[in-house]
Amino acid sequence: MKKFTLFFFMSLLTLCSFAQGIDPAEGFEGATFPPTGWTRHNNGIGMLQQWKQTVIAANATYPPKTGDYAAFIDRENVSDDGDPAKDWLVTPSFEMPANGQLRFWSRLTLPGNQGTVYKILMAPAGADLTDLASYTVVSTYTEAFINPTQTEYNEIVLSLPGTVGQNYHVAFLMEGDFQDRWLIDDVSIIEQCLPPTDLTATDVTDTSATLSWTGGSAQYEIEVMPVTEAPDGSGDIVDGNSTTVSPLLPTTPYKYYVRSVCGNNNNSDWAGPYSFNTSPGNDECANATTLTVNPTNICAVTTPGTINGGSASAEPTTCTGTANDDVWFTFVATNTSHIIDLINITGGTTNLVHVVYEGTSCGTMTQLYCSDPNTSTATGLTVGQTYYVRVYSWTSAANQTTAFDVCLGTPPPPPANDECATATSIPVNSDLSCAQFVTATIYSATGSAEANTCTGVDDDDVWFSFVATSTSHTINLNNIVSGTTALDHVLYSGSCGTLTQLYCSNPNNSIAGGLTIGDTYYVRVYSTASTPQTSVFDVCIGTPPPPPVNDDCANALSVTVNSDLNCTSVTSGTIAWSTGSLDTNACTGSADDDVWFSFVASNPTHTINVNNITGGTTLLYHGVYTGTCGSLTNISCSTTNSSLVGGLTIGQTYYVRIYSSTTAPGQTSVFDLCIGTPPPAPANDECADATVVLTNPDLECTNSVAGTVAWSSGSAEPNTCFGTDDDDVWYQFVATSITHTINLNNVAGSSTFMYHTLYEGTSCGSMTQLYCTTNNTSIAGGLTIGQTYYVRIYTSTSIGQQNTTFNFCVGTPPPPPANDECADAIAVTTNSDLECGNVTSGTIAWATGSLEPNSCYGTDDDDVWFTFEATSETHTLNINVTGGSTTLYNVVYEGSTCGALTQLNCTTSTSPILSGLTVGNTYYVRIYSSTSVAPQSTTFDLCIGTPPPPPVNDECANAIEVPVNATPTCDQVVAGTISWSTGSTQGSTCTGTEDDDTWYEFTATNDTHVISILNIVGNLTVL
Repeated sequence: MKKFTLFFFMSLLTLCSFAQGIDPAEGFEGATFPPTGWTRHNNGIGMLQQWKQTVIAANATYPPKTGDYAAFIDRENVSDDGDPAKDWLVTPSFEMPANGQLRFWSRLTLPGNQGTVYKILMAPAGADLTDLASYTVVSTYTEAFINPTQTEYNEIVLSLPGTVGQNYHVAFLMEGDFQDRWLIDDVSIIEQCLPPTDLTATDVTDTSATLSWTGGSAQYEIEVMPVTEAPDGSGDIVDGNSTTVSPLLPTTPYKYYVRSVCGNNNNSDWAGPYSFNTSPGNDECANATTLTVNPTNICAVTTPGTINGGSASAEPTTCTGTANDDVWFTFVATNTSHIIDLINITGGTTNLVHVVYEGTSCGTMTQLYCSDPNTSTATGLTVGQTYYVRVYSWTSAANQTTAFDVCLGTPPPPPANDECATATSIPVNSDLSCAQFVTATIYSATGSAEANTCTGVDDDDVWFSFVATSTSHTINLNNIVSGTTALDHVLYSGSCGTLTQLYCSNPNNSIAGGLTIGDTYYVRVYSTASTPQTSVFDVCIGTPPPPPVNDDCANALSVTVNSDLNCTSVTSGTIAWSTGSLDTNACTGSADDDVWFSFVASNPTHTINVNNITGGTTLLYHGVYTGTCGSLTNISCSTTNSSLVGGLTIGQTYYVRIYSSTTAPGQTSVFDLCIGTPPPAPANDECADATVVLTNPDLECTNSVAGTVAWSSGSAEPNTCFGTDDDDVWYQFVATSITHTINLNNVAGSSTFMYHTLYEGTSCGSMTQLYCTTNNTSIAGGLTIGQTYYVRIYTSTSIGQQNTTFNFCVGTPPPPPANDECADAIAVTTNSDLECGNVTSGTIAWATGSLEPNSCYGTDDDDVWFTFEATSETHTLNINVTGGSTTLYNVVYEGSTCGALTQLNCTTSTSPILSGLTVGNTYYVRIYSSTSVAPQSTTFDLCIGTPPPPPVNDECANAIEVPVNATPTCDQVVAGTISWSTGSTQGSTCTGTEDDDTWYEFTATNDTHVISILNIVGNLTVL
């Protein structure tokens, strides 16, 4: 189909109204030439020819475009020297219309390119039209361009420059020497007919569309066609800026072109194409396509469909995806269930959603279900009832082109064992060989009403039953084919309708324990997925060997306790075919295959070792219990094969429960269990037995005590530190100084990451914790001479049986600096300039923390104090570090009494500027290292300097007058500086920090001035 007739009421043609120009067109049909107001001129070369009117007798050779005549300039045969002949025909003066456009028809007389040049010129009214200098060239043409086929007329359309409402002349100039001729006809200058814009297509249905655009014309020509066809340039005339086209074909891509019709053959260029797709015929529920029902699940008959051009429908849906391109299908159920399958999906997205509705009237239907998979099974249908299927893309992206086929199949009837009441009986094998089994399928199975708390979706369950011949049986789903292998099975006891759920299994094999011989049990099998499945499988009930003799706590095997850690005596065991016990399991893992052992404690601490593990999994857990079977108390859990159990009572019986970490049945692990006896704990394992350590008079650690955490245990003393103090040992010392160092030296063994905690008090159990640290050296300050202090040492790890050794030493540092406290601050002499002629030396070596408040960062545990009297409102503070850590904090306080000082600032800068000071007031400087690692030994020199006064124009009130230069050249400048200037109180929204501003002023002599800052030198050049 090439084009469509547009059905609308044709009104009389209404012409657009335009400015004067030259309209109607000049066809040169008058009795005289040139026409009134037209003139003709030449450059004085080749005077034989000039612009003239064609003659009727020569029309066969020099024909007009229309009528009897055209304007014509013949070729000249002149000398090749100098300028060629130039002849120009000039229009009358005309008023330039808006969007002025020259339109004329051009024709040459000789085929091929003769080399002639053609020009369109323009001159303002009143210019000397005989002088080519009066003209502006608007366009220059070669023969091939102005007339591609030289002996056929070609319409030239040219936009004209110029001012609307002003008067101009247009000239047609030919230049050349005996080359070709030129005919022009039907010359007009009119307001350009502008093409329409903003093309759209709305209200698109399967057979029609409303096409709209923006434009100022009263009438338009429109051409509509399929996108695969080309336009022929001839369309239908419509009134106004929109029209509805019909009939169209459903699901078909179309395009359209439109141009403005401005009268007198003045048409705009074509706008377009604009493309749109008609919607499918089944875009709405009311026009749903009828599906053919296949009598089996074989897709012998399919129905094609597409969402290309689909739009949103009003039907509600709670499904995922965006139903903005839905299409509809309908069918009458011939079975209680049908398979809906979207196949052969091509085009854009392949992710489709389909929704099934029940009802007979669109708009009042009930949604049954949604499916994002392309295949679903509609169940619970009523034979003879009408159902609807809505298909759309999951994505919200528009203009999807997906095509597909819909197959409506009929599944076979449900399996005979679809319900509990018709469960298939399974023979029980006397061993694990699965010689006897039952083959079954979940294909077409439906959900059952029996309760189920297991995972998965039991919408396709089938049932089996067996009579127990042992207290334990294996349930095996084998040889799973033709569908998903992810099947769940559930074991029940009792009767259908009143079943008791025993357990669930997601693995395809499980062990059922605690069965009653002779009782009937039911097995429910279904797929984990919510989509229809077709899996076929074998069900086998096996009989395992009996469980180990120590399968339960009451039959725990007695284990001999070794007197040391050598495991000379072991007891072998296995979890093969063991079952879970009724005793509560407080440990991690699934104790569904536990075995039990017991031992009598011969020491407060024993090791539990599970060695030589082979067989299934090697990842075994164990727990230790006290009490009697049935009322046990868990005292220890371990996920490793070795553990240390402390706090035991000698002579008491303890139970060890061992099981695999996994829930997978049929584990066959074998192992040896060893109960070992560690050596005794260190003598200083408890606070009450803390080892006495002599303090050293210096830092040399002459008095040092060897220690270890090997086989130590945790203590009851409170501890707010990190780490796990389950292997602590204790030391005590009597302070001989207000400051001591605590040192752990020569740390070696399994863990070298140690903690130590310092306590104050005279009675274990009621001591006060002073501090804790992970450093092997710490400084204890603020001690009371003659007071006893306790040190608790332990490894950071919670892993037992650490054997770390160390040497413990309490040292005595030299006394702190004389200015260790605020009250003893050293007075610093203030320099009268910046030269630092007066300096004061200082150190933080062995300094201690002070009680003065401090909001700065860093750790002020080694601060020293200085004081100075301000002799200026601004001073510099300079710290020259001469040894040790170079990162020091300095904090400045104002006040006269320590304990009531006001903090002014803090910084790690070694040369801060202190401003806003009060002359005569006393200020304190606190200096300390940024680190908490002790001890630090930094030494330094401190200098308080006095800068020069700020510049005279430091404040706005003292701004310096800047002369204004009369030209952009800076002949007059004012020198300036920001050296030692201060901030001003005037507000500013500019970037930067105006803490060193200076001020200038000028009197404006113009509404615009350029401000330049020149010749910048110094430490900062960005101002």
